[in-house]
Amino acid sequence: MGIIRFDPGAGHEDSAHPKWWPLYHRMLEAGKKAMVFASTREELLASRREFGEQCKAFYITTWAKTRAEAEHLLRLMDW
Repeated sequence: MGIIRFDPGAGHEDSAHPKWWPLYHRMLEAGKKAMVFASTREELLASRREFGEQCKAFYITTWAKTRAEAEHLLRLMDW
């Protein structure tokens, strides 16, 4: 299974924006994994709602201020 890193470039919505979801659906349907940067908790939750269990096929880059916050984000994603 290949990995696709999509970078929309300067001046466009970031890679976690719903605008790009149809592209991610196509990637997943093709059996690929997608690399996504989610900068907020809300972006993570929105992705989880949209893609459900398919989120496990994402390589998600994000950040947390503390270990507790990072563990909370992992629980939100059900991983």
